[in-house]
Amino acid sequence: MKNIFDKIEIGKIIGKYITGKESDKDLETLTSWLNHTPKNQSNFKVITDEKEIQKNIEEIENFNVDRAWKNYKEKVAVNAQKKQILTWKIAAVFIFLLGISGSLITYWSANKEEPIPVPVVYTTIVTENGETSKIILPDSSIVWLNSGTTLSYNNNFSVNNRDIRMQGEAYFNVKRNESIPLIVHFNEMEVKVLGTEFDLSTYPEDSEISVVLEKGSIELSHVANKFKSFTLRPGEIAQFNETESKLVVSNIDTYEHVSWKDGVLIFNNAEMKEVFSKLERWYGVNIIVDDTNVYDLIFNATIVDENLEDIFRLIKYTCDINYKITYSHHPLEPVKIEVSMNK
Repeated sequence: MKNIFDKIEIGKIIGKYITGKESDKDLETLTSWLNHTPKNQSNFKVITDEKEIQKNIEEIENFNVDRAWKNYKEKVAVNAQKKQILTWKIAAVFIFLLGISGSLITYWSANKEEPIPVPVVYTTIVTENGETSKIILPDSSIVWLNSGTTLSYNNNFSVNNRDIRMQGEAYFNVKRNESIPLIVHFNEMEVKVLGTEFDLSTYPEDSEISVVLEKGSIELSHVANKFKSFTLRPGEIAQFNETESKLVVSNIDTYEHVSWKDGVLIFNNAEMKEVFSKLERWYGVNIIVDDTNVYDLIFNATIVDENLEDIFRLIKYTCDINYKITYSHHPLEPVKIEVSMNK
């Protein structure tokens, strides 16, 4: 930061980011600032930590902002910047609310050059059934989270590690970093990459874990050595059955597996159990099957923005089933769909 105006500006942008009101230009400026030095990334983790924000909000309740600002004005020459006073005041109060005191103030001080010790805390993002999200990690990597997914990383991410823990499904567009690989930990497995694009599906209710590689290369390994570490190539899918400890690698049309991030569900000779599992997560519904013979059926379709009625009408005509949809009047109670064979 060259001067106080630059510092105040980045403080305001961080505040917009925390409250979800940042613009594309703000995000570009913030990303550039984060990539400027590891210290910026470290301090950003402290500022955006929920516990740190809460602690400093409690402190501000006992802080006399007007008196502090009056003291500040008496110590600086503000006559030449009268038009800037309101902006300065808002920014100064805002920065204090973010809890920069004790962390970022030390960093910005010209007399302090040593790294600031930061406790390890975790940021966790959760997408519930019926929703998806897109996030930008501190290293500028982009991640799409499918329904029913949890992803977490620590406040040293992109400083001395790029470790992620997740459950569910996510598509990663990883920014290349030769010195700090990105490692995704899931179950007892790890995916290690430098910079690439891949999809990882590791839902606990599914019988298989799958990794699909679109670009670059990834190293897949098992911490308990249930299979040998290997490198996946573009256009390949690795599927691991935990029950049987069996790993299968094959060539596929990758878009069938990653199209969900574009709002498209593709079922190509899909078993009905897989179809219902994906529909439950995608639409946040509860599908009840009273005849397991339904699971022997195969379904082919491409779904783009169709409603439940249209989807199950199509399944009925192509797979010869009966269904009944019961809509809920309670926001916490999902829609119920009962499915049976057509007799």
